[in-house]
Amino acid sequence: MRSRSIQDIFLFVFFLLFQWLIGSRLLLFKQAACFAYAGYWVLLGQRRPIDTLLSGFLMGVLMDWHYETNGIHTAATTLLAYLQPHALKLLTSSTGNDTESFERLTPNNIGMLPFFAYALSLLFIHHLVLFFIEAGGSGLSVWFILLRIGASALFTAVVVHLFGLMSGLKAS
Repeated sequence: MRSRSIQDIFLFVFFLLFQWLIGSRLLLFKQAACFAYAGYWVLLGQRRPIDTLLSGFLMGVLMDWHYETNGIHTAATTLLAYLQPHALKLLTSSTGNDTESFERLTPNNIGMLPFFAYALSLLFIHHLVLFFIEAGGSGLSVWFILLRIGASALFTAVVVHLFGLMSGLKAS
């Protein structure tokens, strides 16, 4: 097994355990939830699409098992994993960075603002699917749901951004 695959598995397990042990308890202003596990695909560089999709499906199933939800996280995370390579292509074309040369995407190797915009856009789509499926038929106001989506996506993006900064640090 290649070292990159081992690192990907380690990162996958790290985000899984972080979400289960810490992320599930983070709630900002009783509205903004932190779904940091979605950061796995934000930090993941270019990979084979089948690997990205399978990891998205597996993480979603494990999150649904933990939260006792019936496929909500699986749907949102599989979509996120599907969109990640397309978002990487957009990032490459808009910034001129060759994202294929990076094993991990971090603010240090693509820039703070491009990384945050990339992370926030992917996380917003993930949270959009997650919260609208969760709220389906509940009678909640669309504006209230959109507020929760925006606040949660922003909160999660900040946490993922911090992970990205930490993972991009070089040992001296």
